Amino acid sequence: MAKSARTSQLLVLALFLSVGLAAILCYRHVESFRRVGDLQVRAARLQVQTLLVNRNRAVLQALAREVAEYARRNPGLQGFVQQYGPLYQQLNLAPGGGATAPTSGQP
Repeated sequence: MAKSARTSQLLVLALFLSVGLAAILCYRHVESFRRVGDLQVRAARLQVQTLLVNRNRAVLQALAREVAEYARRNPGLQGFVQQYGPLYQQLNLAPGGGATAPTSGQP
């Protein structure tokens, strides 16, 4: 009888340990899904911001092309356009109005 009581105690202990471990793993699983949801929301916000930045960049490139073309037709504005040479380089444009090859891997 003592042997079966000892075995029962060990089985109850193993049961409590497995229930405790299952509870801990369940909590960690729920927390990880919560973090994944937060990251998905953050990723969606970043995608919206990326779209806005790309749209604004396209608008600036178009404006810079128009200014460069206008300056090419009106030589008095050449100094003004040359003053903003670094901006043209950031927009991957040549100050003369033509596009250059992208330097940062972005189209």
